[in-house]
Amino acid sequence: FDINEGYNVYSYLQLQQTANLKQYDGQPINIVVLEKPVSAYDYGYDLVPAVCLKTKDEQSLREVLYGEVNNKGNGIRINFVCKSATINGNRHKLNLSNLRHVTQAEISELKANDNTFNWTSFYAVISIIPWSREAEKDPNVKLYGSYTATIRDLEVVGNCSVEDNGSSSGTTPVGVTSTGLAIGSSHQPSKYYVDIKNVKFSDLDCGMTLKKVVRGTVEKSSISNCYHNGMDIGSSIVTLKDLTFASCGSAAMELTPEEADKTGESLEEVQKVTFEGYIDVENNTNNGNTSFFNNYKIGAYTIPQIIQGILAGYKQNNINITHMVNDGEFKFVCFILVDFTTFAPNKSTWSYPEYQAGGFINATELPRIGQDVDTTHQYIVLDVDLTSMGLGNAGKVLLYNHHYVAA
Repeated sequence: FDINEGYNVYSYLQLQQTANLKQYDGQPINIVVLEKPVSAYDYGYDLVPAVCLKTKDEQSLREVLYGEVNNKGNGIRINFVCKSATINGNRHKLNLSNLRHVTQAEISELKANDNTFNWTSFYAVISIIPWSREAEKDPNVKLYGSYTATIRDLEVVGNCSVEDNGSSSGTTPVGVTSTGLAIGSSHQPSKYYVDIKNVKFSDLDCGMTLKKVVRGTVEKSSISNCYHNGMDIGSSIVTLKDLTFASCGSAAMELTPEEADKTGESLEEVQKVTFEGYIDVENNTNNGNTSFFNNYKIGAYTIPQIIQGILAGYKQNNINITHMVNDGEFKFVCFILVDFTTFAPNKSTWSYPEYQAGGFINATELPRIGQDVDTTHQYIVLDVDLTSMGLGNAGKVLLYNHHYVAA
């Protein structure tokens, strides 16, 4: 990067302030940390919110919610609103690991004193989104615009964990960092052009959320220790290349159904994710009983109950399910599920050109018990048929084949 071009920031607060500048609109922001933060914690050369320099017991509720930018509920957010953003992280870290959780009791007390307070968690560490007060109040107000988001060589660490406790609806645990990076909105027509490379996200509810990305690439990046998914992708056309996922409470990624047929330059294309290079889920093992899965319900059923119901059907057909689950462990690559509120179908698609010829196999075509295992297909496409539970066809799941052997 060129230190003479754009904005050089030396602290977390300065990064927040730069994002909020009226004149800022996509110029390079260069993170340059010359001194370690003064704290009882060894942060290294990280950008750390002031509140996280204190022990958790010392962090007041106001400091946690308002931060140094004095923005209720968004005190830790780096917020680019209706503008482009370019961040050169220079291998530095945005470190919120010591941010204490806001408790449900604190939230209940705040709501009792202010019935307009609907906060339950920090929306994002970095948000690049369309927003206005008018649009928040009136869903008929539409925000149009075209923006770019370029992020390089950056690490974001939140204060959540795959083992946190969510609500009965499986949603984000109370008082934590929901996502490391949020781009766009499924419900606004603003378009985003995204280029992300060499980033790491960890200790979050969801590592990264991409919405209305009409053209984007995420490359050479990793996501780990997320309560929910590694990535949520909605109403977007994105290429994912050389990504690594580990310890996600749900899947490495999910292609969400909302406005899945309203993307691309025309906003009339179907959502599509293209895999390139490697999608490494070797350490993204999941026993189907994570905190998220146990808290999330579809109808009257938890995810573990649904998983066992699906597997029972394959067992009845004598299919060797060790391709999908081995020693009780799954490797969930991608969910493409219906809208469980309306049960409208999910029109999202994916492709993996390098493996398209032989990389996918439908679960119904897997070898039967007693036959040789399938070592040639890397991914298994599982149709989630919940008819027996009164829920119909719920979409598809992409699983890693435990028996796959690279050529």
